[in-house]
Amino acid sequence: MAKEIERKFLLAEFPRDLNPESQQELMQGYLQLDDHKDLRIRKSSKGFTLTAKVGVGLVREESEHGISEAMFNTLWPFTENKRISKVRHRVLLNNQPCDIDVYRGSLDGLIVMETEFDSESDAERFSFPDFCVKEITGDHSYRNAELAQFGMPKN
Repeated sequence: MAKEIERKFLLAEFPRDLNPESQQELMQGYLQLDDHKDLRIRKSSKGFTLTAKVGVGLVREESEHGISEAMFNTLWPFTENKRISKVRHRVLLNNQPCDIDVYRGSLDGLIVMETEFDSESDAERFSFPDFCVKEITGDHSYRNAELAQFGMPKN
């Protein structure tokens, strides 16, 4: 598994002055959910993936593998009641690629920005922009796996 170093931030609204480099719709469902291990499938414009994530917080282990559309369709029914849908906008902030996810469905209104780093020191040096309401990197209620299972956070 590869190391994923990622920070996440809550936004009140999509920043109007940003021009996304790209945009894609994502549908993902969870096959396994627990506090420290998630197994998900995802459909996007780039194809179909199976992803395992282990750990919580800033640094986690992640392994992602392409799967066929047939495999995705076989597994999708097993994710019933554990799904999310969102539109991902790729933006560049101070030469740092960031993804702004605008959630749909029961999570409509939730907007989260996440950005991945090459090192923990790079992550610590990143100054999040003013349009971010608060950092939610360590807040379990904003993990996609939690959102898929329990819906919108109460806090």
